[in-house]
Amino acid sequence: AGAVEVAQGAQQEVDSLNDLHAATGLSVQTLSELAFANQLSGVAAGEAEGAYKKFARSIGEVHIAGSKTYKALAAIDPALAKQLRGTKDNNAAFELYMSKLASIDDVSKRTRLANILFGKSALFVNKIMRDGTGGYEALRKEAAKYGVVTDDMVDKADAYGDAQDRMNIAIAGLKRTVGIELMPALTEATEGIADFIAVNREDIGQGVAVLA
Repeated sequence: AGAVEVAQGAQQEVDSLNDLHAATGLSVQTLSELAFANQLSGVAAGEAEGAYKKFARSIGEVHIAGSKTYKALAAIDPALAKQLRGTKDNNAAFELYMSKLASIDDVSKRTRLANILFGKSALFVNKIMRDGTGGYEALRKEAAKYGVVTDDMVDKADAYGDAQDRMNIAIAGLKRTVGIELMPALTEATEGIADFIAVNREDIGQGVAVLA
């Protein structure tokens, strides 16, 4: 039971990160490293998830020519806006954007830039970077020391989940088969009980009345 509980706990953690990956485009490993950094920085899980989802929506707008988001970003940092439009996926864009934010020591300037793609969720940026530009990257690297969820673990968790599903289906099938095989005997027994009650209803009623 202990081994199963450990495996199921790990699977749930990986599945949770994989669901967030599907919603944001950030890699499972990136999300795992960020979870560690967020925890040590006092960033709530819900706050961080909201920021990632807002970023995913915003980066999509950056790729739209003439969008308000792209214009706002280009007005502050045209080179960054161009670089972000050239990134291959959301994870690459996120890493580029966070790297740029981490390079800005001035909190007000960092916040102004963070607001463009993170919106109201930008507060988490200053929390996670409160120890300066090197603090954020240091936390990400430290996460690896204590163990993070890597992308290859997703396949193992999926395989385990599929195996569990097959086992549950097999058990359900076994219960169904056994139940059907028991039905004739239980039907006969049930009918016998019903007939007994019907024939002896008055006697049973009198017996109960005496006991009462």
